Amino acid sequence: MKYVAHVRIDQKHKYHLLTKLTYTQYYNFLELFNKNKEQAEYILFKKLYKLFDTNDLDEYKEKELIKLYKITEIITLTYAIQLFRKINYQNLTVHNAKKLLLFLRDENDFKTNKLNVEWGPGNNNNNSDNIKNHFNKHVLSNDEGTYWKTILSEINYDTYANFAINVFYKMINVIVHTDGTKVYLSGFYGNVFIVGRYHNDTFGISSCYYVENGEKNGRYNGICFELKF
Repeated sequence: MKYVAHVRIDQKHKYHLLTKLTYTQYYNFLELFNKNKEQAEYILFKKLYKLFDTNDLDEYKEKELIKLYKITEIITLTYAIQLFRKINYQNLTVHNAKKLLLFLRDENDFKTNKLNVEWGPGNNNNNSDNIKNHFNKHVLSNDEGTYWKTILSEINYDTYANFAINVFYKMINVIVHTDGTKVYLSGFYGNVFIVGRYHNDTFGISSCYYVENGEKNGRYNGICFELKF
């Protein structure tokens, strides 16, 4: 049998992962569930263990198993378990699993400063437009401009872009975090906040700007793991 869906049992207000049962099997299961919930859940988990065919599931709880199953619709079970061992399951979704795998794949290269870092397109059409737009938005702004005059040797696109690349591996408080869909790496060099992400299979800096209080509010809400450069 294949294991495919969440089915809500309205009588108990619970969600359970069920096999793709026939009409008769489904209502037989409902009858068993209503009479003896504990026995029904035992059968359910026994099938889950058989499905995943691994002893590593002993540490997981019901909600984690359901999420793990859902993720295996997007990536293989082997990769899904790697993510579960590294990242709080609540931060994993079908939308970010593949992107998180990219960070997991290159984690050691980040730690050893071996991954080549360049600017990416961010939310713009290409790398060049992204640099120019962020330079205009931050370096030339009234709010940040005064700070950037003391940071950059020259106030131009190239100096700004190269600064972000040159200090990338000098950042502290570096974390990989997610909003449930997008996945970012970010950290601080002094009060300069640098954030990057993968575009297809290539990592690139998305933005670089000055934060007066030295911290970006809210980014730890979706923390997946920390990196020590």
